[in-house]
Order: sequence, then C-alpha cells, then structure tokens
Amino acid sequence: MKRLLPLIVLLVMCAMLLVSWSNISATRTEVAEKYKSLMAQGELYEEKRIYIDAVKQYDAALKLRPDYQLALHVSELYSELKNDKGYINSLDTAISCDPLNPEPYFKIIDFYKDEGESDKLYRALLRAKEALSASDQMTDEQKKRIRTELQLLLGDITVYHATYESCSGFHRYEGKGSSYIKVCVEGKYGLLDAKMNKYMEPTTEDCGYPNGGLIPIRKNGEYYFIDTAGHRKIVSDKPASVIGSFGGGVAPLQVDGKYGYIDTKMRESHYEYEFAGSFEKGIAPVKQNGKWFVINKQFQPVGPNFDEILVDEYGYCSPYGVYFGKSGNTWGMYSTAGAKIADGFEEVRQFASNQPAAVKKDGKWCFVTLSGEIVLETEYEDADSFSIGYAPVLKNGLWGCIDREGEIIVNPQFKQLSAFNEEGYAIGENAEGLCTVVIRQYK
Repeated sequence: MKRLLPLIVLLVMCAMLLVSWSNISATRTEVAEKYKSLMAQGELYEEKRIYIDAVKQYDAALKLRPDYQLALHVSELYSELKNDKGYINSLDTAISCDPLNPEPYFKIIDFYKDEGESDKLYRALLRAKEALSASDQMTDEQKKRIRTELQLLLGDITVYHATYESCSGFHRYEGKGSSYIKVCVEGKYGLLDAKMNKYMEPTTEDCGYPNGGLIPIRKNGEYYFIDTAGHRKIVSDKPASVIGSFGGGVAPLQVDGKYGYIDTKMRESHYEYEFAGSFEKGIAPVKQNGKWFVINKQFQPVGPNFDEILVDEYGYCSPYGVYFGKSGNTWGMYSTAGAKIADGFEEVRQFASNQPAAVKKDGKWCFVTLSGEIVLETEYEDADSFSIGYAPVLKNGLWGCIDREGEIIVNPQFKQLSAFNEEGYAIGENAEGLCTVVIRQYK
C-alpha cells in the first residue's frame, strides 16, 4: 500500500488539473459567447441608430475583451450622443489597448482645446508628451504640435506695473508655507505675501523676513522685533546696528561691531562673529577670522571653511537643505552636514524650490539638482533657478523663461526677472520700470 500511495497522489493531482483545465475552457467559451452576443446586439442597435443602447453593449464587450479599434469606434458613437464623459473614457480605453498610438491622445487634445478647458488641455498635452516619447508612430508634425500647444499655454503671462520702487527676492522658509518679499514704497519698507498681497504695510525704515510670528524692523533709527500685529516684542540690551530674521528659535544681530544671536526670551549670546546669518534646516552661515562656515543649533562648526557662502537678502543660505560655499574661484554645493555634493561652479544661484538651481560650469549656464546631478546645459548669457517648472534665462540682453525641457516658454522681453515663487509670481523690469510677472499655473 505504501508503494501505491505516491501513484494515488499523482492520479488525484492529474484529475484535479483536468477539472481545472475543463473549468477554464468552459469559462473561456462562456466569455467568448457572451462577447459575441454583446457585439451582435450592439451592431443591431447601431444599425437602427439606437446609439444609446449600442454603446452599452459595446462597453460591456470591451470589459470582456479590450480592443483598440472597438474603443475608437465607441468614442465616435459617444460623440454622436454628445456624451463627453463617455467619449473621453472610450479614448482612454483605446490608449490602454495601444499606449504608443498617437491617435486617441490627439483626439483628447482636440476635444479639450475646442472646449476651451485649458487645465485639462495642459494635462492631456503632458500625458501625450510623456507617453509618446518612445513611440515610433509619432510624426515630427505631431511632436511640433505638442511643443507649440504647451508654449501657447505656458507662455500666457500677465504683466502689470508695480507700485513699489524696489524689492528683495522671494523667500520661503525651509520650502514650506508662504513665501514673502520685501518691497519699498516712497522710501518705506513693507512685506507682501506669495500672492503679492500686503502682509505688512510699508511704514518702516527697513524690515526682514517674517518667521515664527516675529519681524525684524528698523523704525526711528532703532532695530527691534515686532509681532504680526505690529507690537514691539524683542529688543536687544544694547542698540543693534543690524538684526536678522528668526530661524531655529534665534535671530542674528550686530552689537558693538560683533554679530551674535538673540532668542525669543531676549537672551543674547555668541558675540564672536564678523557676520552671522539666520538658521534654516538646522544650520546658519557665519564668518569668523576671515573664514566662512556653517554652524549647527549648538553653535558648533559643521563642515569645511570657505572664502564665501552664498546668502540671500534675508541672511539664509539653506532653504532646501543644501548650501553653496566658495573656495578660491569655484563654488561647491554641500549638505547641511557639511558633505560635498557637487563642485566646480563658476557662479551659482540659490535654490528657489526643490527643482534644479542655476549654476555656471565650464563657461555655460546649466542646472543642478538637490542631489548634485547636472541637467539641461544651455547657451544662455545668464539664468536663475527653477520653480513651478520655469527658470528665467537671459538671451540677447533680455530675460524670458524656459521650461524643464529647455524650451522657451516666455519670450525674452524683460530687463530683469526673478525666479518665480510657488504661486507663479516673479518680479521683473520692463520699459516702464519694475513690474510683477504672473505666469499661469496648470494643475
């Protein structure tokens, strides 16, 4: 009996396998018959021009057996029925059947363009551009059309004259929340938020970046901090000649020619620097004995020394977790722990977002990612960093914008142009003077 046991097990397994194959075969036959019936019923309805019922049969058939040509045909019937949702869904089904065929992509593009739905048109164009990049069915004319349509959409900008006399750049603390910009009106300084709405009226002799509910200002010749309601809040023991913005619970200030730090309880310390910047992402730039380096929140040096560290208008150097330090004639990019990420840059621009920053290497402007990868080498005369997918570039003495592929999106037309903030605003200068440039964003 023991000898027969393996044979019995094998016979049982074979029997189960035969039953399984039989069931699969029966199921396939059932599906085929169901598909055939649905198609026949759909064709009958279509012949009688009862399209509303024909598409129901065809849609059910497509669920059983997806087919590119049938999906395209169904889209035409939905078009006859003026059923926009059904039309787009059937074209999506066609795409799932043949992802590299341009036809359904361009039908969707044409539909959204005819309907004037710019946001959906933008998404459809990006989808086609990405999905068909490896397609050998795409014609040069179709590729050109996608580029042209995107340029028309993204180049849709609004420019209006600015009522301020000067401005500092946008800053977004640690890349979160709203960015702010300092502006000057009739010799007085104030702040605007990311949508260029007034955050603090221009009534001070100077001001800095608002952070932690505190704003550094100078009024009547005195430097101190106010809260967002405008109340006097933090004042140094001795008159400060410079104060910076808060970060990590402290702010830099200069007293008696030396830089140190003050906290929210007005405790002052570390008056030992020739320059001190604001903390961001756990580090702050300082200068001591002619050398620059960054310090951590314990005021300990981190990483190497430099001849210079790139600091923005508000004293920050690391909004997105990296900073640029210069040694000799070249700049390097470093992590907040002081590790070198990339180097060999002749000029650098601070990151305006998580997208690549403008750097000059080997005489050409290109862009570097946060991980140190060089992307998009260009022939432009100058450049600024990417944000929301756009980067300002200088061509023939005028500034315009490129997209992430390097295509000109905004034709060069400005004497100056800043990097865009998260809401699509930049500060420029045209023939009339300072202006605000608003670039349309698509979701």
